[in-house]
Amino acid sequence: MNNYPPPYGQNPSDPNGQTTSYGQNTLPYQQYPSSSPQPPKPPSWWRRQKRITKIGILGCGLPIALIFLCAFCGVVASALPKAPASQVASSASQIAVTPTRAVIHVATSTQRAVPTVKPVATQKAPTPTATVASASVGPAVLGATLGDFKAKYGSLNSHSDPSNGQYYFALYGTDQDDLTLDFGYGVHTDRIILDAPNNQYWSESDAISHCLALLPSDATYQRQMTVRGGDPNVPDIQRVYSVPSLASLFPASVWTDENGNQTASGTVGMILGSWTSGYINCVVQVGLQA
Repeated sequence: MNNYPPPYGQNPSDPNGQTTSYGQNTLPYQQYPSSSPQPPKPPSWWRRQKRITKIGILGCGLPIALIFLCAFCGVVASALPKAPASQVASSASQIAVTPTRAVIHVATSTQRAVPTVKPVATQKAPTPTATVASASVGPAVLGATLGDFKAKYGSLNSHSDPSNGQYYFALYGTDQDDLTLDFGYGVHTDRIILDAPNNQYWSESDAISHCLALLPSDATYQRQMTVRGGDPNVPDIQRVYSVPSLASLFPASVWTDENGNQTASGTVGMILGSWTSGYINCVVQVGLQA
């Protein structure tokens, strides 16, 4: 007898349908074919190498890698900015003296001490120059230059007459003609007149002493005579000296004796100007007074 529709859970086209315990047919269990197994993957290249080969590769590869690493570091270092040479030298010097700070301080103080010596040497430099300048000034005597007399007696007074070769110095008062210089033959004085102080008279020995100070040091006494002076009643005294150092400073025509005759070069006369109560001046000149 056919039942239609088939019971719930039974496939009408399946004659082998079975009824479950619940009174319903179930589908028969079907086995599906399993997927085919995958072939095993081949081992990697590194695994296929023998152990000795691996050791050789590592032994050669590591040095090559180190070489490339060093080259890379050198390129990077060259690309970085370099410190100035002075800074490198300073750093090296600092490293050299790093054991103690005292060494650095001593070096610094030594370098700073050098400039302090220079000003001292500069201040002492004018000393030799002053010595040379003073040596160029000669004694203020017969045959000397005007500069020699200025160095000793100072400025000239207002009565000086350079156009006539006559110059005056005030020794005892303002603007007086106490010392007279004549320059008739060039730059060397050929006659000097020295007056006694105001309202005073010299004795003969005082007059000789003052006049000797106006002669060069090589003057030697020769003889003495009297000549006409300012006071007709009291003659002047003329003393004769030989001064060899003056012979080359003046022409031969200036060397004459008391009679106006040519005499030995370097003959000098010293005239003591007399007055009633004594001597009021003295004169030294090249040649003698007639």
